Amino acid sequence: MIVLVMILAAGLGDEVPVPQVPMWGRFETTVVNPGSHANPFTDVTLVATFLRPDKSRVSFWGFYDGDGHGGQTGNIWKLRFMPDQLGTWSYECSFSDGTPGQNGTFGCVGDRAKPGPLRVDSANPRYWTFADGSRFFAHAYTAPELFVAGNRTYRTYWIDF
Repeated sequence: MIVLVMILAAGLGDEVPVPQVPMWGRFETTVVNPGSHANPFTDVTLVATFLRPDKSRVSFWGFYDGDGHGGQTGNIWKLRFMPDQLGTWSYECSFSDGTPGQNGTFGCVGDRAKPGPLRVDSANPRYWTFADGSRFFAHAYTAPELFVAGNRTYRTYWIDF
């Protein structure tokens, strides 16, 4: 009983769980700026610095979200970020009007990892791969002539090369 009281008195029982985000997933947090602005879309910016697990830094920006649900009136800004390293990340943000932002941490985990953004395949620049190295196979939704061998020229360029 005495140990429990000591733990609670030290604040260890009040720890907030750290959010967990899959690799290449989306970390999102809400930041409030109570100030009044004529046009918050252009008058104020939210700038964030993320500290990777390897201690390198990434600068990013937030956006005005009005009421927090896409409405155009309110005092809510959001940060959305896609972590690219496993481990514990930290961030701090601030507003251009001098209003204090916030800081925090989140964990990037391998569970439910996304494949990542597309990149040009280094082995063959005619193809794309995801950041995790898996191949991207495009579907012919908007330019079918680019993905089928409709004539000899297309076949030579896109398939036989």
